[in-house]
Amino acid sequence: MPEDVKLHPVVEVEGLTVTFGDFVAVDQISFVLEPGEIFGFLGPNGAGKSTTIRVLTGQERPAGGKVRVLGRDLSRAFAHLRTSFGYVPDFDNHFEELSAFYNLKFFARLYGVAPSRIPLVLARLELEDAARIAVRNFSKGMRKKLSIAREIL
Repeated sequence: MPEDVKLHPVVEVEGLTVTFGDFVAVDQISFVLEPGEIFGFLGPNGAGKSTTIRVLTGQERPAGGKVRVLGRDLSRAFAHLRTSFGYVPDFDNHFEELSAFYNLKFFARLYGVAPSRIPLVLARLELEDAARIAVRNFSKGMRKKLSIAREIL
């Protein structure tokens, strides 16, 4: 386990608030995720689950509060921290006409990851036999595996 993970919680959220105009989408939530912990967001529609995830993935800016990942302020170190975590949404966001390999190659270039990692990641998720198949032909399970592969590149 990397040293920075041993010394700090993986994620610390303190007083997180997100607003859209006058509407408060997330109101002063706080939580800590320790290494190895499994965590889920549960709540009714409109409770702020997706908004909180968008803050954690850098897609949304909070109106208040602090978010730290591995002890570092997310707002100041997002580019560095981006390589420390991934997010797999419940919807597909692949290039349907491209193969699994070329989908991963696109994101490897985008993330600055060596393309030599692609075969390793495909093997880890048991997608090597599907590497040259267009994603439009994938089952739902294979699509989810490809999403996970992209995040662990």
